[in-house]
Order: sequence, then structure tokens, then C-alpha cells
Amino acid sequence: MDERVASAIAHWGARFTANGVTVYDFHRITDDLEIWDDWCAAWPSVAAEHETLGRQALATDRPLSAGQHLAQAALYYHFAKFLPPGPGPHPAVLMLSGLDSAKEEHRVVEQLFLERGPATFAVDARRIAHTLTMEGTATAITAPLLVVFGRKDRLILWRQAERLPAAAGGDSELLMLEEGNHGCANLAPWHRPYTADWLAQRLAKGESQ
Repeated sequence: MDERVASAIAHWGARFTANGVTVYDFHRITDDLEIWDDWCAAWPSVAAEHETLGRQALATDRPLSAGQHLAQAALYYHFAKFLPPGPGPHPAVLMLSGLDSAKEEHRVVEQLFLERGPATFAVDARRIAHTLTMEGTATAITAPLLVVFGRKDRLILWRQAERLPAAAGGDSELLMLEEGNHGCANLAPWHRPYTADWLAQRLAKGESQ
């Protein structure tokens, strides 16, 4: 058995069963695994069985059973993405929503990062709003910094966006979109893929050093 497979089973086995994976399914999924490349396919194959049960329950007007089956399927799909424990780095992106937003709004943007490798962790910024200021502390930023802003933002003056990269102590970049509104939501294709590429490239550079 692949060392990474054995490590994952030993490391997460108890967690899997404690969080709803049946012992029967756990053995069906892991007993015949030989190489790590098969891990991500093994879990969805069993998850699909539970999903089918859920779809059948929905079709026959059994919503409670449907919910239980589909929740089980979702759990197995989730465990398919686990990585084996071991030395890092394991890059992750911390995502803070705007004060009038929620972390659930990040799903589309999260996918951009996930496709490029880094994990994501989304937080409702309103819970920590009192900490969201860089006044007097921006010079302590030594990591690469990208600031994306729209010059037509009606909530925050675009000149404020210039202050952070100018004050930061590390390598910084300002991407000012002339027609961008608040959050540049109207110009997503002009900054979201670029931001994801920018971050992925710098994380990869950091891993190689």
C-alpha cells in the first residue's frame, strides 16, 4: 500500500467514522486502495451510491430520507479531497468578505483559487470588523501585496486604495480598474483570474525557495 494512503487511513480513520462514515463504507473505500492517485476516485464512487438513493427518495416524495442520503453523499465527496499529512508548505487563502457581505458569496471566487492549488478559508468580516484597519501598521507588511480597486467606487474613494500599497513595506502592486465599481463586481473577468494567477504564482515561488 502507498505510504500516503496508509498515512491518511491511520491519521483520519477515526475522524471519518466519528463524523458519519459507516464502518462498512470506510472499508469498502479504503481496503483495496494501493496508490494515492486512486484516493479521490474511491470516495466519489461510493458517494454516488448514496446520491442515487437520495435522488430516488426525492422522486418518490420521501424528503427526509432524501436529505439523509444526500448529506451522506456530500460527506463522502468532501473526504475525497483530503490530503495526506506530511511536510508542507500547504498554501491556503484567507478570504474576508465585505462588511455588508457573507462568506457564502465567495464560492465562485474560491473556485478560482482551488483550481490553482491553494486551499481556501472564508470568514465573515463583520465578525472581526473592529480589526480591519491598516492605519499605522501597513509598513509591517513584507509579503507580496496586490490591491484591486475600481476608480468609480462610490463607497470608498479610489485615493484610499493608493495608500496601502504605497505604505506597505514589501513588494506591492495596485490594479486600478478605471470603470470598476465597488469591489469591481462589474469587471470580474478583468481581475478575478488575474488575482488567482498572481497569488498562485507567488505561492509557487515561495515553495521553490
